[in-house]
Amino acid sequence: MDKKAAAAVSVIGGSDGPTSIFLAGGGRQKEKNPWRRFKAAQRNAAYQRRRARAEKSIRPGAHSMEELETYMIGKYGAVEVPHDDPVYVENCKNMRAALAMHYHPELVGERPPKPDMEAIRALDEPGQKEALKEYMEACMRVQERAAALSEDVMPIDYHCYEIKPGEYSQVHIELEKLHGFVNGGCSASTMRRHGGKRLMKEAKQIMADIHRYYGVTEEDIREKSERYHELLVVLTDVM
Repeated sequence: MDKKAAAAVSVIGGSDGPTSIFLAGGGRQKEKNPWRRFKAAQRNAAYQRRRARAEKSIRPGAHSMEELETYMIGKYGAVEVPHDDPVYVENCKNMRAALAMHYHPELVGERPPKPDMEAIRALDEPGQKEALKEYMEACMRVQERAAALSEDVMPIDYHCYEIKPGEYSQVHIELEKLHGFVNGGCSASTMRRHGGKRLMKEAKQIMADIHRYYGVTEEDIREKSERYHELLVVLTDVM
């Protein structure tokens, strides 16, 4: 292995498991460019300020899934994706797998613990690759078992809505009523003549408003529940 090649190991993960593993950096650790380090510190400080404002803005006031559906339809003209639509079928399958891994490990097996990165760094290159390969294969086995679960084994009450604020933007909202899960995303044209950043900002504001309406209880705020953290992440993005 070239001495200038990658040596440090990083794991990027989310609430439902790792999304990627990569080797980065290398040999001698070089000091970061001072300007880039300064800009990174600025971005982090700005993020922390937005997060603090989002936290201060959260107040108790939760609504049910049924109330949320009525709100989205009435205020934004949300349209439910038909259950025989290929988009719905695929998203429903993915939702079942994600919920099974998160809430029902007894059905798919426990996810492997994240690898000891210090121990892996001490290995030579073939050892690092083999350790990471074994970890990723173990994760994939859990995901495959989750994806293969049937409705009978892992029932869910899944609904998918689409909101079109305009011709060139869209908000996508997923509801799973049995576990009280709300997820969403938005997309918009980046073309300047279509509105560019303004369209995405408007779409994100709609998504944030929907999450805020779904809301949290006093207990969610006190216990810093998943529902609270999901709301905090969405609000931070629009602050």
